[in-house]
Amino acid sequence: MKVSLLALLALSTCASACASYSKCHCYNSDGKPNNDATQTVCDHFSGSMNPNVREYGEGTQYKDCEAKTFGGASSFDNCDWRRRCASAGATGADSSCRLKFP
Repeated sequence: MKVSLLALLALSTCASACASYSKCHCYNSDGKPNNDATQTVCDHFSGSMNPNVREYGEGTQYKDCEAKTFGGASSFDNCDWRRRCASAGATGADSSCRLKFP
């Protein structure tokens, strides 16, 4: 019984690795935002692009994609977003998403 409980806990951890977010952007392996890839992925989801300097600080211009309530995705799955960033040419190992939905 302990083994099956442990396995169940492990599976629940894996299942919760992906989550829904309101804003995401792609970035490259050098840690810099990839605005072109972000635009491509954002267009796929019919999101809206917004300038933002908060995460990387002044002097680093990047845009993130915001989910729309009507006419597009209402949230972004960060795992799907990461795969789409790679397909759009971003070289980073992950993407950056924020404003997690409960």
